[in-house]
Amino acid sequence: MTRVGIILIATGRYISFFDPVYKSYEKYFLPGYKKNYFLLTDSEQSFGDNVFTYKIERKGFPGDTLYRYHHFMKIKEDIMDKVDVVYYTDVDMKAVFPVGDEILPNEKQPLIAVAHPGFFLRNRMGTPETRKESLAYISPNEKRPFYVCGGVQGGFVKNYFAASENISNMIDRDGKNNIIAVWHDESYWNRYMVTNLNKFKFMAANYCHPQQTKRFGLGHLQPKILALDKDHEYFRAE
Repeated sequence: MTRVGIILIATGRYISFFDPVYKSYEKYFLPGYKKNYFLLTDSEQSFGDNVFTYKIERKGFPGDTLYRYHHFMKIKEDIMDKVDVVYYTDVDMKAVFPVGDEILPNEKQPLIAVAHPGFFLRNRMGTPETRKESLAYISPNEKRPFYVCGGVQGGFVKNYFAASENISNMIDRDGKNNIIAVWHDESYWNRYMVTNLNKFKFMAANYCHPQQTKRFGLGHLQPKILALDKDHEYFRAE
């Protein structure tokens, strides 16, 4: 059976989200599959037998999100030894409905992306990087079905880490020119998606469904994974 891994990052006050997301994923995310969790954190807490923790230094905003792919590359070998398919999700998520085999990658589509809920039913092209100086730049003429979110993504380990390495290199090269893409890691994920469109399997926005649906109007989509509301200033403090 396919071995499933889930990468989560929780520094500072974000560690309070880990236990709820862990319990919800154990219940609803690919139920019946063996899952291992790879938690990147500055917390000293210990967790369950299927949770592997890795110490990272908190960089604050936007560093904590911008450099996530760099963190992934540092634990790549450990993850590849334990799982076949890996997902990254933001830690402030909660699965509320069964997420089944539909979210698994396949030979033709080895990577998984989720349509951004803010643009799913309107302006599907979203807000990509528009500065040509950035390696995250996406031309308005480039073909793409969606603007995808950064909060839920994954694929076969080999393919996902190839993407992570490519994105890390783009971020570093932009950094040398004092450029940070408009939506940080999400901008580079969208750039990689457009360049490698045929490798992607797309999930609808209910796999990153906002807790407050009125803001986005996702129609009658059944929420599967919720993106929880939070006080950004509170969680980014300290």
